[in-house]
Amino acid sequence: MTEINAPLFSLEEVSFAYRASHWILEKVSLSFEPGVFHALIGPNGAGKSTLLGLLSGRLAPTRGRVLFKDQPVAAWNRKTFARHVAVVPQREESVFDFTVQELVLMGRFAFQTGPFGFETSQDYDVVQQALEATDVLHLAQRPISALSGGERQRALVARALAQEPEVLLLDEPNSALDPLHQKLLMDLFLSLNRERSKTVLLISHDLSLVGSYSQKVAVLDGGRIIFQGSTAEAFQDDFLSRIYKTPIGVHRVGDDSVLVGLLR
Repeated sequence: MTEINAPLFSLEEVSFAYRASHWILEKVSLSFEPGVFHALIGPNGAGKSTLLGLLSGRLAPTRGRVLFKDQPVAAWNRKTFARHVAVVPQREESVFDFTVQELVLMGRFAFQTGPFGFETSQDYDVVQQALEATDVLHLAQRPISALSGGERQRALVARALAQEPEVLLLDEPNSALDPLHQKLLMDLFLSLNRERSKTVLLISHDLSLVGSYSQKVAVLDGGRIIFQGSTAEAFQDDFLSRIYKTPIGVHRVGDDSVLVGLLR
């Protein structure tokens, strides 16, 4: 069992290279506490998606250790790990043209028992709830190939919800969404965090959403962590302008909303 204040995920001096001498991440030490809405930001090419790949177990560190609940991610049984951690990728291609319902039902594989893994009525109930929560229930029988980019992204979120995880790893889940569905999903993630104590890690270039929803933020630049702390502390004009190498203004609206924009 994880201690109350013990990190859920931790990276210890982690470096990663796709090929020799071309380091994407260098000596990254970072931890994510349970029950917190975290965000990971940084310029294009900073290594954010690579770091998420290490947390999910899709990638293995070249050096250092990536731990989940004090065990190396690679040591976890994949089915057991999937009961704890769900990933929403930026995009996902499939050679099979599944329906939306079939795709979301795949999120239940970690709970299927026996040699054939037949779905139960509970599986279908969970899938129904996930489809409703992400506003894709009306698309349940539509092939994935027939969806718009935003509809497909919501279906991927629904699949992650169907896993009933304690951790959501989200790689730009709002990138293809219209404002209505951006708010729908971000409010959903926030509700899961606040009401069910789910741990959320969001990667996004939409700094207004990050500033409005996350509690803590880590900033990755050039493969190195240059900041980890409260979102309010990081979201200052000078700091963000320096990271993104362009003038940026941060404006707070009311108690909860933050607007971040480019300055001419």
